[in-house]
This record gives sequence, structure tokens and C-alpha cells, in this order.
Amino acid sequence: MLKNSKSKNTSFQALYFVPGMELRFKWLPILIAFLLLLGSVGTYFSLPKGAIDNSSASSLSITLDYKPDTPVDEVRENGLKLEKFLMEQEGQDYVDMQMGNSADGATYGNVNSPTLVSYTVQMKDGADADKIIDAVKGQRANYPGADLNAGPARFSAEAHLRKYSLT
Repeated sequence: MLKNSKSKNTSFQALYFVPGMELRFKWLPILIAFLLLLGSVGTYFSLPKGAIDNSSASSLSITLDYKPDTPVDEVRENGLKLEKFLMEQEGQDYVDMQMGNSADGATYGNVNSPTLVSYTVQMKDGADADKIIDAVKGQRANYPGADLNAGPARFSAEAHLRKYSLT
């Protein structure tokens, strides 16, 4: 349909498009795309693929999660037992245990399950976090019916501020 039609060259087309260039140099965009593809693949293979080392983590996140029908008293008792275990570990600076909900947390939309106990373990400078992670994973048999997980904590401003507060 457009064989016999003619288009007007607008000033925009005249400035930015050279007539016939798309036909004369059609190999150029293909070559650029191919080089970008090769560069991307090369960059991917040159990146390190090793596992991330947790030993230098500044804080750990540990969770003890029970099924919803577990009595809250049992969760609290086992939560305190795990807190005591964590406080006995070498390399920890302090342990923060959180269980259930609070009015302050609910105000800001932080509502947790009453059967979830969360811990933040702040590590001393130079301490090996992997030792505590392995020790916690070794405690799984002592908490039947619970899901016990440990790993490096994501950075949180609250933990950072707590570490350097004057209180």
C-alpha cells in the first residue's frame, strides 16, 4: 500500500535521519548488539561465583517459629531457653529477643505471630559469626515442632543506632 506514497521530510527528519542510511549500514546495529552480548556474557563469567562468607557478619538474625496452634507459654519458655543459649556463645556482644506483638509495633504496622520468636545477635568486632550460626543449627533437635533458622542479618538502621546509643 505504501509503495507509491511519498513522505514529507520534516525538519526533525532532516536533522536526525540520513535518507537510506538504515539500508546502507544495516550491519552496524547488528554488530553493536552482538558486541554488547559478548561483553555481557564475558562480564558474567568474570564475576566471582563463590559463596558469601558469613564469618564477618556484624549481626545475626535468628528465628524460632512454631505452628500457630502451639501454646504461647511453650513458645515463651523455649524462646527464653534459646536466648540463654545465645547469651552463652562466644563472640556475641548482646542478644535482642522479640516475641509476639507490642502496642508500639502495632502502631507502625509491625505485627508478628505470637508463635514466632526473633533474635538479633550483635557480634563483637572480629568475632566469627559462622560459629554461632553452626551452634544454633546444632540446637534444632532441642526444639521439636519448631523451625529454627540462623543467618547474617540484613542491615537495619535500628541495630546500627542501638549499637552506638549512649544507653
